[in-house]
Amino acid sequence: MNSRHISFHRSLTGGSSISWPETLVIAAKAGFDTVDIELNEIPVGDYAIAKDMLDEQGIQAGVAPLPVEFRADEGKFAEDMETFAKKVLLAESLGIRIMTRSLPASSDIPKKEFAVIVRRRLRRVTNLLENHGIRLALEFIGPLHLRTARPYAFIWRMDETLEFAASVGSTVGLLVDSWHWHHSGGNKQDILSAGALILNVQVSDAKELQPQEVKDSERLLPGQGIVNFEEFFQGLRIVGYDGLITPEVFGYQSEFSNPILSARKALNATKDMLNKALLENK
Repeated sequence: MNSRHISFHRSLTGGSSISWPETLVIAAKAGFDTVDIELNEIPVGDYAIAKDMLDEQGIQAGVAPLPVEFRADEGKFAEDMETFAKKVLLAESLGIRIMTRSLPASSDIPKKEFAVIVRRRLRRVTNLLENHGIRLALEFIGPLHLRTARPYAFIWRMDETLEFAASVGSTVGLLVDSWHWHHSGGNKQDILSAGALILNVQVSDAKELQPQEVKDSERLLPGQGIVNFEEFFQGLRIVGYDGLITPEVFGYQSEFSNPILSARKALNATKDMLNKALLENK
């Protein structure tokens, strides 16, 4: 685990307001070697040249959010599955080996009933991913306002997400985000218990607020808040995590109007926190 494994996320430069080709240029000029890929935003006409576009900027594809909405109604899931096979082939051609998606922290129907639906849908998804050497990393969502947004609490703790992932299939693991780890009351032992099933890592920091005041869209760069990154990265080091680390900082406001400078600041903040944590735990 080192600073070479830091991947670019579009939250660092304004999110979806930046096009797919612009994302690659900004990431490369900011100093990133890897970029998380939004498959749904690559036009069908660019599929054949997508890898060339990455190579032109000297950028590698990182992880990709799962381009299937399994958390909504059956109609939306079926619609997304119609084009999923083509997007899996695109992902494979780009060298993507992990797709990610968060589980909802709350739902409109009781937990046991919803778990059956989500598990069934994800098994269809992973059956196709497995045929192309791609694994699925499930993320848990920690803030209180998301756990109470709908009538029934669903899955929002790391240990329960690990258990649910195992029930979906042997190739399914976890995406661990320091933000959600912190807001769900996670600790180093949770990381140690997950071990090799941690497939992807995201980082951002948190203000010192009461749980009811926390908003998922108001995050800080690593090192600017109260998340215990020393414990977080120590746990990842112990379990031998050597995958990508993506700063996902929703609500990130930089003093730089230039997106390249904004992204570079986020990259440096993540490198500094990672190096500091690893140095202190030698």
